[in-house]
Amino acid sequence: MLKPNVLHHLDMKNENNNTCKFGLRIGLLFNIIIGVGLLGFSIFFLLRFQTDNVLIIISTLMAAMGLTTIFLTINYLTKSLDLKIRIDQDKDEFEIITMGKKHIYKLTDVASIDIREQRRIGFYGFDFDFAKYTFNDGKYCVVTNMMTNGYYIPVGLEPKISKRILPIIWGQTNF
Repeated sequence: MLKPNVLHHLDMKNENNNTCKFGLRIGLLFNIIIGVGLLGFSIFFLLRFQTDNVLIIISTLMAAMGLTTIFLTINYLTKSLDLKIRIDQDKDEFEIITMGKKHIYKLTDVASIDIREQRRIGFYGFDFDFAKYTFNDGKYCVVTNMMTNGYYIPVGLEPKISKRILPIIWGQTNF
């Protein structure tokens, strides 16, 4: 079983800061290319070959997988673009910058961490996962895998990890 992308406080020996912000990663490009490719192949199969029930079913499944990948990528992209998170262990700060507004919490103010990953269905599985940091005052922020390679886990917290077929981010950072 694969472990999620978790960056424990013990793993940060050489660095005291962790910054999470949107970056153009190869996984993002891969998801878009696969989504557009599956959608294009489904249209190509319908236009090129004689249409029968089997071809319609195969094309529909390919189009559905392509559209799902494209929509999940857009969902993660919209949640990641205007958010920046900086974690500083020396200052005991969890700094959230969203739309130019800065909110600073202590690392001990993080009440819970929920990590959601995408569950594979056969060969269909891409790298969609996110972490939701909930603070003592009820506010939360969402960090996607388009922002970081690993999620920071403060001392004393155990993340709740769940797998979903479609890990859609319904709520955005509520600051």
